[in-house]
Amino acid sequence: MGETLLVDENELAVLLTDVLDRQAALSDAFDRIQKPNSQPRSVMACDNLASAPMQLEHFVSYCLLQAVDLGRAMRSMLRGDDGSLQVPIMAFYPLVRAQIESASMAIWVMVPRDRRSRILRRLQAAHDELTHERALTKSGLKGRSQSEANDLLRKEALRQKRHKGYLRAIATANGIAPDDYENALPPWEAIVREAGESIDLHNDALVVVWRLASGFTHPSFRRGASVLEFTHPDTEGDVLSGVLSSRTDWTISLIGIAGRASGRALERWRDLKLQVNGERPVPVPLVPKR
Repeated sequence: MGETLLVDENELAVLLTDVLDRQAALSDAFDRIQKPNSQPRSVMACDNLASAPMQLEHFVSYCLLQAVDLGRAMRSMLRGDDGSLQVPIMAFYPLVRAQIESASMAIWVMVPRDRRSRILRRLQAAHDELTHERALTKSGLKGRSQSEANDLLRKEALRQKRHKGYLRAIATANGIAPDDYENALPPWEAIVREAGESIDLHNDALVVVWRLASGFTHPSFRRGASVLEFTHPDTEGDVLSGVLSSRTDWTISLIGIAGRASGRALERWRDLKLQVNGERPVPVPLVPKR
């Protein structure tokens, strides 16, 4: 059910150990960057003011916390306490995909040079979340009494109304029209592509890795046949039997690139907490009372 390696067995094992250690190190980097508040006159501090009460930095830090946690999970999954390496056949691919998406979203929100574009992207992501939350609530109504269903729908409607009020206040303060952010979040491929280009992963390198990992988040016979190792074939009539195993070289590349994207996202967050804001005045949303 996987490929087991000893740390000193070969060069690939050493390389895999290195990328896993780099993933684990992201946690310390996150703590160092998160703890100090953004400098009062920094880009991030002013973005937070312009996007209150849904501060842009809160969203970025959540995305990166998720990316870091996924990296820790990869290391725990692949490296035992005794130093051995256990490479799963498929289980780590969903973690790679999720880490790339988490890091890419953070980068995508932070990368524009002007504040209005950064705030717009924050609003697009927030509105998209509301859509998914509403769908989740509706999907959980089956099997409930009519009164329970109505109560859940009423509570969700109130949450939606409150958060949409926040979005409108932030949009108005920053000169953004509702049509610019409502149902306007780009597809994941576009977000991952722009994030990759901004961190010098050219020629769609990050998109390729994201697509490759995405194919293992659901059963895909073609993806497995094209990426996994197939050995010890035994033919009986029209049936070809054998053993599927992971490819350590692919594992190293995918985990390494996902970790690189997360590391660069953390660096961008750190820089915006220090970089002096050059856009004045800073708009302050007039938040509606509850």
